[in-house]
Amino acid sequence: QHRFDIPALWSNLLWRARQLLSEPVTSNLFESHRVGELIPRGDDQLWLVFQEEPMSDRMIAGLLTEVRKNITLRGTFDTVIDLGRLADATEYALQVPSDERQTIIITRFEEMDLLWAENLEEEDDSQWALLGKIMYRSPKEGRIAPIRRITISGVASKIIGRLSEPIDVDIPSSLRKRVDGTLKQIVDDAESVQSVSVKVSINEETELYLIHLVGKDERLLEKIEHRMTEDVIGLLRSPITRGDYYQTAAGRLYSWNPMKDISYEEVDTKNGSVSLTFLRPRVENERFLNGTYVIPQTAKVVLETSLGDEVLMVATPDLVRYEKNWKRCWNVWFIKSDLGEGLQSMEQVSCTIYDIALLFECTQIIDSETGLRHPTNVIINKLKEVILPEELTRYGRLGDI
Repeated sequence: QHRFDIPALWSNLLWRARQLLSEPVTSNLFESHRVGELIPRGDDQLWLVFQEEPMSDRMIAGLLTEVRKNITLRGTFDTVIDLGRLADATEYALQVPSDERQTIIITRFEEMDLLWAENLEEEDDSQWALLGKIMYRSPKEGRIAPIRRITISGVASKIIGRLSEPIDVDIPSSLRKRVDGTLKQIVDDAESVQSVSVKVSINEETELYLIHLVGKDERLLEKIEHRMTEDVIGLLRSPITRGDYYQTAAGRLYSWNPMKDISYEEVDTKNGSVSLTFLRPRVENERFLNGTYVIPQTAKVVLETSLGDEVLMVATPDLVRYEKNWKRCWNVWFIKSDLGEGLQSMEQVSCTIYDIALLFECTQIIDSETGLRHPTNVIINKLKEVILPEELTRYGRLGDI
């Protein structure tokens, strides 16, 4: 049994790596290397801390989320980007005993960064296991965290056949101390940043979008106004795009998770109820549906739209593509005949199930050509013939189906 709290996280991958790494090769195989640690946190999170550059004393850190039990560490993982929440998570990590931490090495080979993990399986003689090729977005310049959006993917068999374990890499005795120092630095850095939730609304009198930054005690900390829709989307997405924090003119710093910490309000106006949920797809995916998803340019234009009839949004999987594990195997149809060409063009775009989930979160969609806001209802065809990812439960309407 694996010693991690995440049982046998990559046991299958260890077996595969052992089979493919049996051929001897020359030493000095790798151009460079960096060392660090994997540290489990609970059942579905994992710290990844490693040197920023080869031979550097400086380390960087990321906290992977939705790391699933009993599955190899493969795929693209979101990370915690809110520095306040990262700081809260360090306390547990600092208490994890040494025998539950896993030393890692990142080796450079033919323009790839390869992630190796210390083998903790007692019945296995190999020292290191190749977890895969790692790619990530570094923290903003000058910061040690957060590493953002980490991808660990497979390595071609013909490449694996040329590799050997990095047994000649010297692991410094001070590694744990350096890793712990990095985690403690996150706590220090977070003291100047307040974690907030964000409420997005619209002001009918000023014809402006209204963004409220709210503290943990539900106290209003800042009020921000914008006229242009793209400015609002840019602000809400800024922790993703810049890895930065919102800074006021007075120098106050705020952070939030655009995927989880934003609520889109519904506002009563003289033209009926206006739901700001139409913003969410663009906030969470800048190129949502390949740019076919068109929204009003200003708050004024939103307020000028009229309330239209309900539209039924129907998601249908292409089962042939689904069986081939194609990500874009879905289409969405709007059951209403008089929609503008812009909305109709969205029906021609192959979607991922995550695209469907985001679209379904829009309790109203805006038809820019007709100037109508349509309340929505949702349905999925052939639901019994597909398996939806567990993480979709955070999208309320899809998770309720």
